Amino acid sequence: MKLLIMTILVLLSACQKPNFYDVNGRGYSYANMEEKWLLINYWATWCGPCIKEISEFNGIANDFEDAVVVLGVNFESVDRATNEEHIEKMGIEFPVYAEDPYEHFNVDRPVVLP
Repeated sequence: MKLLIMTILVLLSACQKPNFYDVNGRGYSYANMEEKWLLINYWATWCGPCIKEISEFNGIANDFEDAVVVLGVNFESVDRATNEEHIEKMGIEFPVYAEDPYEHFNVDRPVVLP
């Protein structure tokens, strides 16, 4: 009986509702990111420093995936198709939020980029 209850609890915890979605519609839970650093990068296609740093963030996301979660935010408010084009143009390999998460973290949205 205890094994059955534990199995049900494990299965239910795996079915938790995502906290946010990326531009491709994949859901993510912050609970799955616990004990990792969360690095959120705001970027834009017209931002020179952003263009240069994307490869570094791709490297961090790939090389340190056990310790760091890299997520992106398109600084420009664009539709999904344009966002996907921007992601491809920038060569972004990490997930990009479908919606800006600043309210979730109770912080001000950046007004400028580097």
